[in-house]
Amino acid sequence: MNKRSIWFIIGILSLATAGGGACAQDSGLAAALQASYAAEANNNYAAAIMSLRSAGASATTNYLAQARFGWLHYCNQEWEESVSRYSKAIRIAPAAIEPQLGIMLPLMALGKNDEAMRTAQAVLKQDPNNYTALSRTAWLLYLRQDYRKAAAIYRQLSTWYPSDAEMLLGLGYALKAVGDKEAAQCFQMVLLLRPNNQLALDGLSAGNQRRARGQ
Repeated sequence: MNKRSIWFIIGILSLATAGGGACAQDSGLAAALQASYAAEANNNYAAAIMSLRSAGASATTNYLAQARFGWLHYCNQEWEESVSRYSKAIRIAPAAIEPQLGIMLPLMALGKNDEAMRTAQAVLKQDPNNYTALSRTAWLLYLRQDYRKAAAIYRQLSTWYPSDAEMLLGLGYALKAVGDKEAAQCFQMVLLLRPNNQLALDGLSAGNQRRARGQ
């Protein structure tokens, strides 16, 4: 890591640290973050977490550190700890959308779908057209077997992003669940985008109702 890189990270930390106090100038935290990125690049999430922990107390009130802990613990399938860390990030930056989207991942992994839905709705009050919150809302509605509402959201997203294969798959499966023949058109469009996509091929198979996919 060169000096230019570390001072860039320190500059970002100065914006992300609660109160903008002395912790913002902690080059140790910058180095810990950088080391965690290197470990994550090798899919070594445990090492990435340990690298970030080396920052010590300077990470406690730092938004970037807590949000990153949340992500790394999620990747390491430590979902309860991920929720805890994302919750800390939300407390540090209560107006931020990013950690609210982040916390949805471990909540869904834990099967806490109602809580994840409440979080998505809170994001949509702040940002009504947020792609990630809408796509996850559609997925959660699909899991509730509220297929028509899920289809309505997937359709809107597919209108905005016509070549988004994931949203087309979601729309296709939601429509198929209610017996709408338009589902086949969605799966055919996916095959134009992703030839031999197994989910699209399965969707075209009679009687095969696999799950739609969430983001």
